[in-house]
Amino acid sequence: MMYDKTVVALLDRPSPESFGMVGILIKYEDKYETLGLTENKFITQREFERLGGHILEVYSTLDNNLINPAALWIGNEFYSKATNLKAPQLPDTKDWNTPLHPHMSTGKYSFLETKQAYKNLDEWTTEAAREALLRNNYDLAKLTAWALPFSSASKAAIYFTTPTPEKQKQELKLYMRIDQKTEKELKEELEKTKEVLLR
Repeated sequence: MMYDKTVVALLDRPSPESFGMVGILIKYEDKYETLGLTENKFITQREFERLGGHILEVYSTLDNNLINPAALWIGNEFYSKATNLKAPQLPDTKDWNTPLHPHMSTGKYSFLETKQAYKNLDEWTTEAAREALLRNNYDLAKLTAWALPFSSASKAAIYFTTPTPEKQKQELKLYMRIDQKTEKELKEELEKTKEVLLR
C-alpha cells in the first residue's frame, strides 16, 4: 500500500545565501525517514526533535513517483546577488515551495531526483564560473562557492579572479589543505580547468 509522504524538514538548514541540493526528512504514518542522502535512514520522533536548529521546517507533499528525491534550494540572498551580478539564469522559482513561518522569506525549494538536482546545480556553477573568468569578476566567482564550493570550476574561477597575489596564495593554501595536493599539482589542475571553461 502506498502512503502519502509529507516532507517536514530540509536537512542541514540551508542558508539564504546559498544555492544547493539538500537532503529532506519525510513523515508517513508515524515514521520519519531521510531521503536524498548517500545513506538514507529512519529516525525516531525523539531524534527528530533533537535536530532543532540543524533543520529548516517545511510542510510539503512529496510526489510518490520520485525514487530518491532531494530538495534543490535557492536562498533569497543568493538570488538577489545573482541578479545584481547578472549571473547566468537560475531556475524559475515561481511555483516552488517556501519554508514554514518564521523562515518563509529565506528561500525557496523544489523536489527533484538527486541526479537531476545535482545536474542543475553543476551546470549553473560551470556556466557562472566561465562568466566570472570571461568578465574577470571576483564577486561572481565567489558566488559559485555558495553553490558548489569544491567544484573544480568554482575553485578555478575564484583563483584566477582573486584581486591580489596575497589573497590568491591564501586560496591556494586552502585548496592544498582540502585536496591534499602539492602547489604544483594544484596550479596545473587549476590551469587545465580554466582552459576547459574558456574553450
